[in-house]
Amino acid sequence: MAAISEPNAPPVSGRFMRWVSLRAYGLVTSALFGALTPPRRMRARFERFASVSRVALRRRFPRAVFGDHRAGELEVESVRAVDAPACVLLHLHGGGFFMGSPSSYRNRAMRLSYRLDAEVFVPAYRLAPSIRSPPPSTTRSPRSGSPGGSVRARRCS
Repeated sequence: MAAISEPNAPPVSGRFMRWVSLRAYGLVTSALFGALTPPRRMRARFERFASVSRVALRRRFPRAVFGDHRAGELEVESVRAVDAPACVLLHLHGGGFFMGSPSSYRNRAMRLSYRLDAEVFVPAYRLAPSIRSPPPSTTRSPRSGSPGGSVRARRCS
């Protein structure tokens, strides 16, 4: 069998690498979130694994600006990686109303802000099992009442 370092060795296919990547992801997630793991323990593990502090992101992105806002009872964190964002993005993070928080999706929000030239708002909505179902959405903008005025809406490209 040919070693990968040999010049005439066949290239590793993208399909094989995808399989390896998904297999590794499956191993990590099954170790963190086994079928018998209680929901609160799963949430705690996810937060420990995925949370990124504002300080750590500011080291990597010195121009980063974070803001804390409220829309009624809902706390919303804003992330801005650019000086003058051209649009606003409301990022409803995954987790199925079960796990996740603005701190666990902060890195993704930072990247979205940079790549889309946008200010990204990430709500800290309530999670199950502490609530029975998702709360009703509010029509109030997270930007209202915050310093800095309003931002004109336009399509992010």
